[in-house]
Amino acid sequence: MLYFDRVVHNPLCALRTMSSSVENKRLQSPSATGGCGYGLTPVMATPRTFTNLGSLWRYLPRIHTKPELLEEMSKEGVEAVVLLARHNACDQCSVAEKTFAAAAKEIQRVAKTTKVKKMDRLRRSLTLRVVDLKAARQLRRHLQGHGPGLKCAPTPRECRYYVFSQAGGLAPVPIRGGHDEAVLLENLKLIARPQFFEVSGPLEPRSSTRSRVVLRNDASETERQAAHQQRLRLDVGVAKAEAHDLLGLAQPRALAWRGGEEELRYFDGGNFTVWLQNVALPCVGDVKSFTDEEPYEDLSLPIARLYLDGGQLDIIAKKVLCRLSGDFFGQMTFMAKNASQGSSDWRQHGLPPGNFPAVAAASGPAFNASKFAFLEMPKKQSEDFWKSAHGVLSDFFKAVLAGRLEPSKMSENPIEDDEEPPVGSVRKLVGRRCREVVEESPSEVLIEGFDEWRRDHPRRTLQLDLLSPMLAEWNITVYRLDFGANECPSDVLRSISAGYSGYFFAHAHARQGHFQSFNHHQSSRFG
Repeated sequence: MLYFDRVVHNPLCALRTMSSSVENKRLQSPSATGGCGYGLTPVMATPRTFTNLGSLWRYLPRIHTKPELLEEMSKEGVEAVVLLARHNACDQCSVAEKTFAAAAKEIQRVAKTTKVKKMDRLRRSLTLRVVDLKAARQLRRHLQGHGPGLKCAPTPRECRYYVFSQAGGLAPVPIRGGHDEAVLLENLKLIARPQFFEVSGPLEPRSSTRSRVVLRNDASETERQAAHQQRLRLDVGVAKAEAHDLLGLAQPRALAWRGGEEELRYFDGGNFTVWLQNVALPCVGDVKSFTDEEPYEDLSLPIARLYLDGGQLDIIAKKVLCRLSGDFFGQMTFMAKNASQGSSDWRQHGLPPGNFPAVAAASGPAFNASKFAFLEMPKKQSEDFWKSAHGVLSDFFKAVLAGRLEPSKMSENPIEDDEEPPVGSVRKLVGRRCREVVEESPSEVLIEGFDEWRRDHPRRTLQLDLLSPMLAEWNITVYRLDFGANECPSDVLRSISAGYSGYFFAHAHARQGHFQSFNHHQSSRFG
């Protein structure tokens, strides 16, 4: 395609301009341009080809057909074939493509220039190839019926690499594309691990966050492919016929150890794929990025979250949650997060600050899922509390699953009764007490709502501080609510636009009477 810095109505003029030896002259005589008038500088659109990434692509041979793919998969010593599927018209995955090429170059460089056996084994176990979707249309159409297939991603977040192996057939395992070469290399190391290793006797449980599953030697192709789909998160063994009785596989189709859990689990029936998805997750998975949350999103189960701050109680709290995850296997998933890295996350669950470890739950992995906070945590936690916390936390999760709890709102710690300021002072209102104060207060209530960005903050604060003792004489209690750290139920108080103040007035026992609100423009009557 050609782009010009002026509109050309005659295509012949465009062709003549292209062939002109003087490309950068702005004006030419009509005779010089064959009567076209303007001398135009053509700008050639650079086609997006493999050569755009320079010499990196020489590390990545292409695959065009299904036989070529099957041949690469069947080579001796190759655990997996990893494909980068791209199309010249797709611009969304350019970063992921460069990362893939750079990882391939790094594997080759380290394997040749150092004596690191792990990198050499990685080079021998993996085959990295490229598929041009425009040229390999037949292969693309064939793979569309197997798993996610090969497609052009609509957004950068959906860019994927595809892993094929003999065990998985033509149903690829997708790996998220990204900009971090180190993350991709770690995923490739997991892919290169020997899969479907033989098991001839009993296996001892191991203290690892990586799960392990053992199939019978007569496992169906569907079961093997389902195990292949989880190879990023678990190791797969195949029990010999003489080991079935020793492993307890006379009747069950598979057994597994979840990461961090010593209990042995057997598959006796049901949906094998869903069972594997649950087994592949550790009893309490460490979630540090959006990528780590993907397997939880695939299951779409309610999620229990443990927020840690690096304290001495983190280990015992995680052990308690690990035992609980066994009780709720298949009903809920459990994860642990660093509270300092995602403060907005635990705030949205309604957890108060400064009291960790903390436990919360959500009805699902979606951002707008209902959230529930466990609020019976003592202010000063101890090891004795966590040793006896199994029962009370189990009741909490059961109530979440049964739908008996009202969703939590973002809230600061409520003020204790003995800490309330004297009569006539402005009191602090938090999200957790919004409904109680508005609907059940024995006196009339004036509430000032604001956030940290409000532009009239200094003046409004002073005005309310002066007004509060005057209103106290009329039996009106004044509260101040920070919407930046608290959220009230939408049917109690509506939010204030960022940068503004708002005032709400409620009659005594407002649940039985009326409730009024005044927006920012009407609030001047109070000052």
